Amino acid sequence: MIEIEVFSFCNRRCWFCPNLYIDRHSDNIFMQDSIYKKVIYDLKKIDYSNKISFSRYNEPLSNKNIFKRLIEAHEVLPSAQLHMNTNGDYLERDTIPQLYECGLSSLNIQVYIPNGMEYSDKKAYSLVSTKIKALNLEHKLICFKSMKRLEYRLIYENMSIRIYSKNFIQSGNYRAGLISKLKKSRVRTSPCLIPFRDLYIDFNGKVVPCCNIRSDIPEHKNYIIGDLSRNEDNIFSIFSSKEIIDWRKQLFGFWKKSAPCDYCSFQEVESTWTNRKKAREVSKMCFE
Repeated sequence: MIEIEVFSFCNRRCWFCPNLYIDRHSDNIFMQDSIYKKVIYDLKKIDYSNKISFSRYNEPLSNKNIFKRLIEAHEVLPSAQLHMNTNGDYLERDTIPQLYECGLSSLNIQVYIPNGMEYSDKKAYSLVSTKIKALNLEHKLICFKSMKRLEYRLIYENMSIRIYSKNFIQSGNYRAGLISKLKKSRVRTSPCLIPFRDLYIDFNGKVVPCCNIRSDIPEHKNYIIGDLSRNEDNIFSIFSSKEIIDWRKQLFGFWKKSAPCDYCSFQEVESTWTNRKKAREVSKMCFE
């Protein structure tokens, strides 16, 4: 997957997100056109057909620039799976058909419990059902875990649309040291395969190995693995760079992880024989 942030603005300051204290409100900085085109035309060279997620720490539907970027990606990469995460604040009844016409194939609508309000099944159902009614789409319950998660699938053409609310006390992430309230009590030992398969590109063209790391703060400056504003960097050179290989070597096994991954709970897996076997196979493939 390639996750790409085409501009910086987010309209919310959620307690479980670093945007609570990192300013994404005062200005909207757009990704340079040259950087965006560099990404999609590099992907064209390999007939890329996997996922491009228009996400990161912005709200992608807060600016109409997103429709232009979707169209460009769909025209250059017709086989790619264009995906988006949204908080739903700008999502109206006619937005989903517009996104579909622009080439979007999957959409996650994340319905958040307001800051200062504890998660409850009743509150989650109220907020999710209100949004579903506003969108006026056929829907089907696909997940309900009391005090943890409520999720529906929405039906529109052949798009994959999920709308859900989750309890971030239960499933929120430490965000590589940025959300101390969500720090786990034990050090992580399970593998993480994210740097093996994904790249995350911020609005400034800088690339990081994980969605929980961001390039716009001093605390994570040393975790940046590439910069697409430099002529010598492209997604291929970054994906095979020494910097990201070092991340992979540290993360693929069942041992204690070092900072910033030490207390991360994102996509944890159990230490089973099957996962150990998978980790060995991935290791062999990547480090031969």
